[in-house]
Amino acid sequence: MQLIDRVLPYVDGIFLLGSSSEYPLLRDEVAAEVVEVAIDHIAGVVPVYIGVGDTSTARAVDRLPKAAESGANYAVALSGFYHSVPVQSALERHFLQIAESSRLPVILYNIPQNTANALTPQTVVSLAEHPNIVGIKDSSGDMISFSGFLGAQSPSFSVMQGREHLAAASMWLGADGVISALGNLTPNLLQRLAMAVRQGERVAALELQREVETVAQVFAQGHWLSALKVSLGVLGIGSGQIVSPQPALTDDQYSAVLGILKKVGLLSEAGHG
Repeated sequence: MQLIDRVLPYVDGIFLLGSSSEYPLLRDEVAAEVVEVAIDHIAGVVPVYIGVGDTSTARAVDRLPKAAESGANYAVALSGFYHSVPVQSALERHFLQIAESSRLPVILYNIPQNTANALTPQTVVSLAEHPNIVGIKDSSGDMISFSGFLGAQSPSFSVMQGREHLAAASMWLGADGVISALGNLTPNLLQRLAMAVRQGERVAALELQREVETVAQVFAQGHWLSALKVSLGVLGIGSGQIVSPQPALTDDQYSAVLGILKKVGLLSEAGHG
């Protein structure tokens, strides 16, 4: 709940059971508890997005009823993972079946570095025509594809960037927003960046993007998720521990994270010197 309180004043929505939550690594009962506690604490202040991704279409569809019953506002669907799906038409059928089965509006989640399945702009443009598919979070880091995804954008289909390093560039191109792991650490910084872009303040936006990239250096210290958990732990949020079998940080990596947090002024929040 500390993390929710940290981000809630600065965000337009909260994504539960995404990559930063270690969702594929959690026991089902732990994931269910996360959703229940978080949605109760958010109390309708902002919309809630809940991850329903799984290894197959059937398993993702099976997760949809609980997502709808939880009080979430949107279901966020991955392509199946573990086995690659080299045919775009198969991926399209996968997402269409989820959309047809979901009582919640569906957000596509493109993160091929984790799923081994990349959506193409053509597939996204086609999927965006479905009335129950209302947006995409793209964490591929591929700006050529992202530019193509913007071709699907409409009043009923939002395109959101998932990589903080590309936040300013994406919003200048017209992205509807950013859903970033960095929002757990500095939600106010991303909010200020979004406002600068919307107000046409180019110089300010570029300066804020550089600040974003400085904070994001924590993700380069060992495994990015381990570094995020450690960073939050230092700030007094959570245990700082990663779910097995993901690797913990080495002593040198831990020290590097502390140095970055100190450099950007976050370490002082926790009373560290």
